[in-house]
Amino acid sequence: MGSLLVIMNMSSISSFSPIPSSPAFSLWNNFTSSSPFPVPFSFNPSLFHFYKNHFHWRPYYFLLLEGNKVAGLLALVNTGKAWVSLPHFSYGGVFLKNNIEFDKEQLINHLVVSIEKGKVHPGFFQADIRYPDLYSDFDKKLYIRSLLPIKAGMKQDKMATVIYLPENRDAFFQQLTSNLRRKIRKAETGNFSVKQGKQELLDDFYPVYVKNMYRLGSPAYGKKFFHNLMDAYEFGEALFFVIYKGAIPVAAAMLMSYNGFWENTWFSTLKKAQKEYVADFLHWQMVKYAMGQKAVVYSFGRSDNEGSVFRYKNHWPAENIPIYEYALNQRFNIKNQKWLAGLWRNIPFPAARFLGPLLVKHIY
Repeated sequence: MGSLLVIMNMSSISSFSPIPSSPAFSLWNNFTSSSPFPVPFSFNPSLFHFYKNHFHWRPYYFLLLEGNKVAGLLALVNTGKAWVSLPHFSYGGVFLKNNIEFDKEQLINHLVVSIEKGKVHPGFFQADIRYPDLYSDFDKKLYIRSLLPIKAGMKQDKMATVIYLPENRDAFFQQLTSNLRRKIRKAETGNFSVKQGKQELLDDFYPVYVKNMYRLGSPAYGKKFFHNLMDAYEFGEALFFVIYKGAIPVAAAMLMSYNGFWENTWFSTLKKAQKEYVADFLHWQMVKYAMGQKAVVYSFGRSDNEGSVFRYKNHWPAENIPIYEYALNQRFNIKNQKWLAGLWRNIPFPAARFLGPLLVKHIY
């Protein structure tokens, strides 16, 4: 941590100061790799460049200090419409290695106001969790989806569903229910094949993804989103998995990892293939791959509490972790307008495919 002590001699901006990118990446990754439990992939610092270059947003990544030691992480992104941590991914807010007591809400408010008052450029920073001034009249739009509550009484309508993976793959397969093992074996005997890869599979992944999103009544990201995300991602893996029936893609997912935490970040199946258990087959392919890479956690991502997707995920030997949602000064959240899904399904598919990337940018 010697480099941190040198950096601390830099002039401060309010109660935080900038860190050059090279030592910042090293300090950030050293902290996450030493955590006793896996840090979600969304805290991968390489996503800083994705937010900046793909969306042209202003990201601010903070190493939170207690004394002279890194005690936590916080990433905030100014989208031009709101401050978000972390947009388009399931987990943001404050990540702590140990349960340190401090006012997370006031710290976040303090940093946002300080950045705007000082007209601070995006980058990596160090910030002391014990700060001198508070802001009681915070008027910025702020949205955080976090595994830690920012304050008491926070809303938690969603869960992250995860499997804590053992080392032995064969033993783990026997831990699955007999019904789940039957479904996987049934799919294995069908006319399915599997490919995994990077940009070369984007053209096979994307049609399955965009058709599935349309069926669900949600706007889809554009192909460029996935291309740029995969290009920017470092310090972990980002892969496409595609299941084919003959030569036709019928199921596809994107799998991302960071320090032992693996999540299928986008997962889609065509409705006509669902009765052939292609969803379980695809999950099993990714679980097997992740276990081969010494994964500690396989995550199914987030879903609404007690919804059909949530129930599906839990026929695997999984655990559920609450996701807390924190919003300030937002009068309208399009995600809460369930009636819009039915409206979206009635738009002609070519129009939905064109309009989706334009709309989804600010649906965090």
